[in-house]
Amino acid sequence: AETEQVSATKEEAFSLPTLTQEQQDAADALNVAVRLSSFQPFLLQGVTGSGKTEVYKKAIHEAHFNRKSTLFLIPEVSLAVQFAAIFKQSLPHVPCFGFHSAT
Repeated sequence: AETEQVSATKEEAFSLPTLTQEQQDAADALNVAVRLSSFQPFLLQGVTGSGKTEVYKKAIHEAHFNRKSTLFLIPEVSLAVQFAAIFKQSLPHVPCFGFHSAT
C-alpha cells in the first residue's frame, strides 16, 4: 500500500509551482544526483525571493519519492518556524521535523 501511495505522490503537484527554466535546470541536476545516490556539492545562488526554496522543495520531493532522507539547514533561527510551515504545506506527504536553538 505504501508503494502505491509513493507512486501517486510522484504524479501529484501538491502546491509546488511551475519553475522557471533556470530553476528547472537546477532541480534537474539535483534530482539526477538524488536518483543516482551520488554525493555532489551544489550551490544555488540567487537574491532573496529568486525561487531557491522552490528548487529545494522539488529536490526534497524527489528524494522522498526515491525513499531517501533529506536534511534542510536554515542559517537563521528566526526563519526556522516559517520554513517548517512552508514545507509542511507544500510537501504534506514528507515528514518534517524542526529543531532550533529557540525551542
